[in-house]
Amino acid sequence: MITDDDVKKLKKSFKGTFATKADLKAMEARQDKKFATKDDLKDLREQLNDDIDGKLVNQKQEIVHDVAEYIADTLVPMFEKRDVQIARLNKKVGISSLAD
Repeated sequence: MITDDDVKKLKKSFKGTFATKADLKAMEARQDKKFATKDDLKDLREQLNDDIDGKLVNQKQEIVHDVAEYIADTLVPMFEKRDVQIARLNKKVGISSLAD
């Protein structure tokens, strides 16, 4: 069995070789900062999901806005022009318009 005298001799001989309680606690603190825990990973996952959901909502709104703008600027004038042409043709041929 190792006595206190033996420990003192070992400390003198191998100063800094053996880890103290403070060294071990400091090492544990460094390990905790270095590696993620399950809770850290769960929090990160929730944050990523929230970020992705928020970005998807924004993209959806942008797409809807772009499609609505395209319809208003391009398709509606095309249909209006076509309706005018059909009305003119119906008038020349003598057919009443369906819209009347």
